[in-house]
Amino acid sequence: MKEGANQPIKHIVLAVDDEVHALKLFQRSFRKEYDVITTSDPQEAIDIIMNKKDDLAAILCDQMMPKVKGVEVLRVARDLSPNTIRIMVTAFIDTNVLMECINDCEAYCYILKPWDASELGVVLKQALLFRERDLKNKLIVNDLRDLLFGTIGAICEALDEKDKYAIGHSRRVTSYSLLIGTEMGLGRTHLQKLQLAGLLHDIGKIGTPEHILNKPGKLTDEEFEVIKRHPDRGANIIKELKQLGDVIDWVKCHHERYDGRGYPSKLAGDEIPLGAAILAVADTYDAMTSDRSYRKGLPHQVAFNEIVKCAGTQFNPNVAEAFTRIEGRFEEALKHKDNGKEYTVSHLLTESKGLVEKMS
Repeated sequence: MKEGANQPIKHIVLAVDDEVHALKLFQRSFRKEYDVITTSDPQEAIDIIMNKKDDLAAILCDQMMPKVKGVEVLRVARDLSPNTIRIMVTAFIDTNVLMECINDCEAYCYILKPWDASELGVVLKQALLFRERDLKNKLIVNDLRDLLFGTIGAICEALDEKDKYAIGHSRRVTSYSLLIGTEMGLGRTHLQKLQLAGLLHDIGKIGTPEHILNKPGKLTDEEFEVIKRHPDRGANIIKELKQLGDVIDWVKCHHERYDGRGYPSKLAGDEIPLGAAILAVADTYDAMTSDRSYRKGLPHQVAFNEIVKCAGTQFNPNVAEAFTRIEGRFEEALKHKDNGKEYTVSHLLTESKGLVEKMS
């Protein structure tokens, strides 16, 4: 048998410290067990994280370094390689820094200098076992999420079949909502909820008669009252899925108005959840720019002007302002609305300016 055949692949571990002797000690102590990378330059560490990403099993980073503090390096690692174990190494017990390290950087733990190789070895092994279990759990969660989104996608297709003028509407509203949410700096969890809410926001229309949905002329007052039931109906359809949490409220509130004249609950101002306020702008933009049974889709500029005009009355002004800052992206998306392009949470987070700034 050749040397090294069937040998387990070594975990890649990055050590960052401006004290070269500490890096040499780490290299000597752990090179047999791990594929050790060391650097005394925080910027080089960030470059390594960008290159390795989740292939990097663990990063141990000193806090007090001349150019960039350890928490900044760990924060980049949190964003770029969330599956990498992050450990702070420090000679000073600063409560504020340690709280930032654990809560903001989501570090596994912190180690005090000078460290003992045998004790640090135990911590590393425990951390990497935790990582393996966490990765397995994430695979299960991702499979369940894929199943959920697949099911929701099938529901959206059923809605498209019911209302021929709404084909692709839910997916476009989802993409538009994610663009606005990313511009507003929402985090991954909030954006993932927004993605679900966008896909599900019109699910209540399953119970709306097709002759009303596809009516070529103006709706009567009675018919409009039927249409106005769909947010409540949609929330009722998904209310037993407790895991959806906020998504249920956003579906229910996506036709509320900032001035309190919306439906179904006549909520006003900050009573309207932010997710629902984002959906309201995205939904209105797509409704105006899409063909309907009673009119052709309106040009981008007309829809844009209407949203600007209604900021503070129909729409949350902060959401409307975010929409105006990325007007060009909406105009571009509208040009290609029929090619099936969709925006995803991961793609938008990766390209978002906030993350780019953190990496620079």
